[in-house]
Amino acid sequence: SGEFITKADCIAFDYQNKTAFPIQLKYSYMPRKVFRSQKFQLMLEAFLIEKMFNFSVPYGYIKYIKSNALKKVWLNNREELFKLAEKIKNIIANEHFPQPTKYKKRCVDCCYRRMC
Repeated sequence: SGEFITKADCIAFDYQNKTAFPIQLKYSYMPRKVFRSQKFQLMLEAFLIEKMFNFSVPYGYIKYIKSNALKKVWLNNREELFKLAEKIKNIIANEHFPQPTKYKKRCVDCCYRRMC
């Protein structure tokens, strides 16, 4: 149906400046870099917040519980989100799997790579 659905862990609102900030809670240590899947999740939340509440969302946060770290993530390139959504729609519509990574049993850049 073309709808985006997500559940935000937390949203901080600044009513004076009409800005909002999605906050993800991850029960893990802070990695060396933010995983693409986590950044896309924040981008989707930012897009929905802007659409539903008419607030600007320039960045979001990821709180890593085990290391007690808070990472600020800028969300300025939303075009990446729409390109990814289009790729996913094409995969589903055409039943065509994307090329595998060069790594066996895992993705190149995601938080699930240690599970395989």
